Amino acid sequence: MTTDPYTFLCRFARRHKRKAWSPEQAIGQAALHGIGFPDARRWGSVFEQARRNGVIKHAGMFQRVSSNGSLRPGWVGI
Repeated sequence: MTTDPYTFLCRFARRHKRKAWSPEQAIGQAALHGIGFPDARRWGSVFEQARRNGVIKHAGMFQRVSSNGSLRPGWVGI
């Protein structure tokens, strides 16, 4: 069964409601299941849609593996 990125993120968020997680964690798990985009920046709109729909909310800051370790908002499922 093929899952689209938004559905995967919603499922990931439901399983991760108690502790904040970085976007890279969700994107990495999706990649392990063959879900994603050729350009990882396209995930931004998926996260924004999930935030607007009340699936996730900002929680903490995480140092990214990509982007030279810059800080980015973490997420938690609602």
